[in-house]
Amino acid sequence: MGFALLFIAFQGTSPAAAEDPSAVVGTVVDSGGQLYRLETGPYGVLFPGGASAAPEDLVLALTKVTEGGPEVRMLVPGTEGPEAELDVSVVAAPRQSAFFVSWTSQDGLAAATAGEVVVSAFRNGAFSEAVVVRESLARDAGPVKFAVTRDRGSVGSAGATQEVERTTLHAIWWQDDAQADGSAGVLYVPVVFVDGSFIGEIGAQVLNGLDPGVPLEGSAVTESILKNPTIAAGKDHRSVILAFADEATSRLVTLEVHMLPMELHQLKASAEEFVLDYGGPLDLAGIESLSEEIGAHLVDIGAHFHLGLRTYFAASVSQETLDLAWGLGGPGVPLESLSEEIGAHLVDIGAKAFGSGGMERIYDSSRFSLLTLNALGSGLGVHLVRLYVVASFPAPETGEGHTSVFLSSTGESSLVCWESPSALHYRETEAEGWSEVHTILLDGGLDRTAVEQALIQRIESR
Repeated sequence: MGFALLFIAFQGTSPAAAEDPSAVVGTVVDSGGQLYRLETGPYGVLFPGGASAAPEDLVLALTKVTEGGPEVRMLVPGTEGPEAELDVSVVAAPRQSAFFVSWTSQDGLAAATAGEVVVSAFRNGAFSEAVVVRESLARDAGPVKFAVTRDRGSVGSAGATQEVERTTLHAIWWQDDAQADGSAGVLYVPVVFVDGSFIGEIGAQVLNGLDPGVPLEGSAVTESILKNPTIAAGKDHRSVILAFADEATSRLVTLEVHMLPMELHQLKASAEEFVLDYGGPLDLAGIESLSEEIGAHLVDIGAHFHLGLRTYFAASVSQETLDLAWGLGGPGVPLESLSEEIGAHLVDIGAKAFGSGGMERIYDSSRFSLLTLNALGSGLGVHLVRLYVVASFPAPETGEGHTSVFLSSTGESSLVCWESPSALHYRETEAEGWSEVHTILLDGGLDRTAVEQALIQRIESR
């Protein structure tokens, strides 16, 4: 089931919805023309005679609308309690085989300023368990924004692998106590599903501080940009682009997030196991023999990667084996120490070898971060997420109206747009900073949405 055609409508829900037997808050049409309707209403009205919630509790339900046949209605997991489901949305991307229902769960008696943000994945006619993306907060926080990536690969160990589909929900938001010292910042969370089942999340990562750019003196970031980080589709199906303003440096930073191939960690594990199982003595001849043999081993088992990449891995790891063996003490070096170091080296060079959309970069280590997710279930793999600072510009000066940031698919170019009562204004990145302010008057039939779409197309083409 693909979602090449996707129409989404959503709105916040409130207890007032109980006055209506049910209210439609979102719709999805898949590529085969199947309509799904997302509704809110009292459980007893949506599911007469059901026993999963109290009849008066407001819940979310997804209804499969079948022409000429009975409608099939499913309860969205996690909405069974007395809490109100606010800011309901459907999150998906073209050609996805899964989509997500997202909502903010707010207890009317709680003192939280920002409610708990929850998602559930829908794939092959069934929902995953509900997953909390952000806990409820007693402090101020901005809305959570999402994007989705999907890829296929194999998980497991040599001889016992299985091909799976990995869908990752990427989430970003501003929070006024995000950083360790209690100061405001921007948080990012990747939530990973394998074949529709939740396998874990890495936990909220603070993005502030990843940019090695020099802090700028005497400039301030406007609040509308500071509290409004952006997420957009990347160059290919494995990547998304994040943009946020760092108040400490007064810079607008863009990062590429790339889900690395699942097979990379398998290659690492196999290389480590090969070293540990090496039978020969690690005298001078043994070190040279191990260096040659591990290179040949990587070429032999790395069938998921093209030959040029396998040859590169082999040459680099062979040389690193020689260097490490001597650096760790020469002949007699413990195999455990050598194995661990070789595995880390393979992940490092592998993580820097994969460009997005066929675009290779020279990766600067000072802009590079790697996140690791160990799957909750046995045999579901170790998942590696690469974060790379693509660009860092002085935060732009804008007007006081609502502000949006639009991004190119590489993250190397940005456009910031804000509104006044009768016009939209925008600036876009240039080689060293920002262009002058351009103004588009909203008259002659032009509306804000149409102009914004044109600006999005403009920046995406760069």
